[in-house]
Amino acid sequence: LQLFLQLLHHILVQVGDAPDSVGDFSDNIAEAIKLINGAFEDDLECSALAEIIENNVFAVFATWGACEKDLWGLVNTAETWQK
Repeated sequence: LQLFLQLLHHILVQVGDAPDSVGDFSDNIAEAIKLINGAFEDDLECSALAEIIENNVFAVFATWGACEKDLWGLVNTAETWQK
């Protein structure tokens, strides 16, 4: 997830300003990563970790469709993007 977030950030840096859907997705996935890292630090049981993933990571990726559409729109129209 962290690598995915880094890739998303790299794309946003290349293309410039992002629509709300992309910014919200990025913020929410970063928050989900923090929750997962906290669960590992707190040595939570597997069932608690699974619940964090289901309620946070899966929920964030449920919003990916709108983010992906807007992201492709940015990538395909950005003047600085090298295809």
